[in-house]
Amino acid sequence: MLQTQRLNINLIPSDSINKEVIKFARKISRNTSPLFILDNKFNFVHLTLYSPAFPKSNLKKILLEIEQLSSYFNDINSSFTSIDSHKGYIEIKVDLSPELFNVHKQIIKKINPLRNGYIRTKYSSMSPYFKEMNDEQIANIKRYGMPNIMNLYRPHITLIRLHDFRKAKELASELKWRLQRFKSNTLGVFDMGPDGTCTHLIKKFKLGVLN
Repeated sequence: MLQTQRLNINLIPSDSINKEVIKFARKISRNTSPLFILDNKFNFVHLTLYSPAFPKSNLKKILLEIEQLSSYFNDINSSFTSIDSHKGYIEIKVDLSPELFNVHKQIIKKINPLRNGYIRTKYSSMSPYFKEMNDEQIANIKRYGMPNIMNLYRPHITLIRLHDFRKAKELASELKWRLQRFKSNTLGVFDMGPDGTCTHLIKKFKLGVLN
C-alpha cells in the first residue's frame, strides 16, 4: 500500500509578525471553544503556498527542490487586506501580488510532479466534498491535487477555528487588525494535522540563500 503524507509548503513571516499573529489569535480565543489556536509549538503561523499529499518516498526530493527554489527568491513583501471567516476558520486575507503569485506558481511547477499523480481520498470523485466543487476546482484537483490554487489561489494566514461557525462569522466581522504590511523571509515544509494546521516543522530555508 502506498505510504503518503500531507505536506504544507509555505512562507513563514518574520518573527515580529509571528508574535503579533499569535497574540491576536489568543485574544480571539478568549471565551470561545477553539478547535485549534496558533502558538508556534503545536500549530505554526504560516502562509500556505501548496499543501497536497505526496508519497513518503519522495520527501528527500521535495526538500532538495525547495532548497534550490528558496535561493532564487528574495524576501517577499506582502499586504494584509481584511479579516474573513468560513466554516469556523478566522483568517487574515493577504493581497495576491505578482511577486507572491510567482512564488506560488514556481513551487507548484517544481513540486507537483512529485505527487506521482496521487490525489487525496477527500478529493476523489466519490467524495461528498468533490460534489461541491465547481469545474475550475475539479480541473485543479486533476492537475495539481488541490482545488483552490493557481487561478483560484487566495492567500491568507489562518488564526483559529471555532466549533461554532456562526460565532466565528460574528467575531470576524468585529475584529480589527492594525498591521498592514509584512515580510516573509523563509520557506517552510511542515507535516500537517487536522483542520489544515501545520503541526511539525520538517525543514525551513532562508530566501535568497544557498542553504
